[in-house]
Amino acid sequence: MKATTLKIFVLALALCLPSAMAHATGYSITIPSVAGYPTTTIRFSAPGVLTGSQAIAANSIKASFAGEDFAALPTGGQWVTDASGTYFGFTCKPSSVACMNATRGKGFYTYKLVGPAFTAPASKGEFHLNWDVNPPGDVSQDISNVPEPSSLFLFLAGILALGWVTRKRVVA
Repeated sequence: MKATTLKIFVLALALCLPSAMAHATGYSITIPSVAGYPTTTIRFSAPGVLTGSQAIAANSIKASFAGEDFAALPTGGQWVTDASGTYFGFTCKPSSVACMNATRGKGFYTYKLVGPAFTAPASKGEFHLNWDVNPPGDVSQDISNVPEPSSLFLFLAGILALGWVTRKRVVA
């Protein structure tokens, strides 16, 4: 009986571990409207809490805008927790007059983290950060939600506890 319980436990762990490890952690940044730019929500995923300097590919960034007439595409970003340099870049869609007006005809803009710390958070939680939008260079404060690390450890602890409880029942 003991060997059967162990085999079931190992099989369950082998089936569940890859999906738990593949679970991405989501970041969400909401930047209030400023200087003709609407409230912008930036979302991207990472395998856990980002530390150091991490490039964020344009195709992994999802942006939404409060203004119906405003449309832009992410060009990429950088999340830096140990120095200055955190930013998210955007290019206006050619059909978006509102975006072209906000950028004063340039067709591109950047949100860059500014303030006393200049660094992005390296721990989970909710943070209030200051972002500079360029052009034209007006500072806006946002709320940035840094996710907690993957729940893989809690999942594994539950599986181990379940295996231990099952083992106790089989022995008794």
